Amino acid sequence: MGLACAPVPFRIDVIAYGRGAIGVAACPGAGTTTLAQDLAAITAVRPDAIVTLLSAHELKTLGRSDLPDLLPGLAPQWHHVPLRASGAPDARFERLWTYTGHRLRALLRRGGMVLIHCDEGSVRARWAAARLLTELGVPPGEAMAKARLRPLATTPPVTPRRPMADHHVASRILGGLFAGAVGDALGYAVEFKSRAAIRKLYGETGLTQPKGRLVASDETQMTLYTADGLMTALAADGPKRREQILARIRYAYLAWFRTQRDDWTPNATGLSQHRELWAVRAPGSTCLTALHAGARGTIDKPINDSKGSGAVMRVAPLGLVPSIDADEAFRLAHAAAALTHGHPSGRLSAAAFASLLRDLLDEIPMPTALARMEARLEGAAGGEETLTAVRLARGLADADAPPPAALASLGEGWVGEEALAIGLYAVLRAGSLEETIRIAAIHDGDSDTTASIAAQIWGVIHGLDGVPHEWVRQLDVVEPVCDVAGRMLAHTAETAITAPVRRLTPAWV
Repeated sequence: MGLACAPVPFRIDVIAYGRGAIGVAACPGAGTTTLAQDLAAITAVRPDAIVTLLSAHELKTLGRSDLPDLLPGLAPQWHHVPLRASGAPDARFERLWTYTGHRLRALLRRGGMVLIHCDEGSVRARWAAARLLTELGVPPGEAMAKARLRPLATTPPVTPRRPMADHHVASRILGGLFAGAVGDALGYAVEFKSRAAIRKLYGETGLTQPKGRLVASDETQMTLYTADGLMTALAADGPKRREQILARIRYAYLAWFRTQRDDWTPNATGLSQHRELWAVRAPGSTCLTALHAGARGTIDKPINDSKGSGAVMRVAPLGLVPSIDADEAFRLAHAAAALTHGHPSGRLSAAAFASLLRDLLDEIPMPTALARMEARLEGAAGGEETLTAVRLARGLADADAPPPAALASLGEGWVGEEALAIGLYAVLRAGSLEETIRIAAIHDGDSDTTASIAAQIWGVIHGLDGVPHEWVRQLDVVEPVCDVAGRMLAHTAETAITAPVRRLTPAWV
């Protein structure tokens, strides 16, 4: 795959897939036709998504640095996923493809049109088309033939690098991660502001009509490090014991703690290689103090008496792994929360949240999932306060209580049980992700935590398709979210292949 030089007329070759189609083309405005003509040709095929495989440097070389501003207006989705001109795709492409590939496959399954463009010759675009077809179940040889991709010595394999997770399960996992990140970012924009000030700034709907970059906070950062620790533990050889998993999660939290006090270094590895995660975004004092002391708290030996929302805000990934069932997710999140938070309500709100997500991942109806969560809280020592808050949220939603009055009753979300209750009320009261986030964020308290919790629940129920792509594209943490999401989906696929009912070892007690 290489960057061709001889300009040719712009042309879109169409590859059929069921009721859908993949168009492959060269770079608009870089051939013998005008940019206006090329954009008109793109508009004529009415793409549902446009994928740019050229890097920013290549676009500049071709004199088309303007395309990132022009192409998003021609389709509901625009994806920029640079694919290098020769050799196998690099790690960054594979990370971004976790999200982009899923979006594109979903569109094609629904009969949509996906347009992929690169340089003259469209070799990379044809390779990406063949990769998509293979991921959709077309045999590799047939996929290459349909894409008219000539197999050369330098052509990388079109088969996926990792096993593919079930599409619907993957959608719910991705939905939880990305909805949570955008909920956090939208809430972070108004954290520490009063409800009156938020409404004055944004009006009724302005909060969920963002312009410019969406900046995620410590909520998303710590959520990603939770996932990092969990995936590192589950990827290790041998039995998966609770102590080993907790140790990896603790190490991950300490790695995050370093990002909050040190300067980024290009030698950083793992999740910390992503510079955007080194930004200091209002981290909670309880977490910082506990991590400074080594984060050695346990359920039996509390590290403090805090029930702040810094535990519930970060544990979602523990409920997004099919190989860990809901009861196990409850116990694991309880212990992981205890690393930094000593009060039962700080720990058990986190445990309840993770177990709820795990049941929802299995498509258990919300009323049943809530009843199961409440039963776990009833059986947990010290669970009364969290259980009362959850039941109050359900009662207010069932009574159709308006958000201002309901939120005044539920609190401000600075402590774990209040944050969980506000998130639940928002999901139960709203009819869309946008409304869910507005309800969960527009109040006088911890807006980013409550909006993130609510959005994670909504995302797991409805999947990635319900998360606006434009929001995801504006996130400042897309790549690190893709990083952990790719590992989670790979683990999901691998455990489904090797042992559909694989669980943690009996030592999990």
